Amino acid sequence: MDKIEEIIVEYSDLIADYALSIAHDKDLADDIGQDCYIKIINNHLLLSRLTPSQIRCWLFTVIKNILIDKKRKRRVENIQLEIASSYEDKILLTTQVEKLLDELPEDEGKIVYSKYWLGMTSQEIAEEMELSPSTVRWKLQKALGRLREKVGNCLWKQNYYL
Repeated sequence: MDKIEEIIVEYSDLIADYALSIAHDKDLADDIGQDCYIKIINNHLLLSRLTPSQIRCWLFTVIKNILIDKKRKRRVENIQLEIASSYEDKILLTTQVEKLLDELPEDEGKIVYSKYWLGMTSQEIAEEMELSPSTVRWKLQKALGRLREKVGNCLWKQNYYL
């Protein structure tokens, strides 16, 4: 039996026990153990020169670092899923609102779009449409009221605001 096999046989219980004790999840601990065995094989020259106490320290460090890497990877994957889900929700909501805007009278739809999509002020919209700012605000309120009626207040109940 060579040095790598001896290390794997001698420390397999330690690897499994320590991985489980810090991961608190059997499947994750098994994955950590497998990755640890790969590290043992890849670092066989280093390990062949270490004493048993140094090997134990090296294994504890490797197992801890593998757990950290796996948790980071899971966190990044979860964030990516949340972003994708949030992005899909926003696209769906935007598409639904744009359809509703098309159902409004043209001037009201343009005012809502200019205000909420382009971020224009009432004054800027008024200048562009050759209306007074108070007329723009009045038409905006009228348009928002129509949108609320069309969606049955469902967007407002879900904390989506126009």
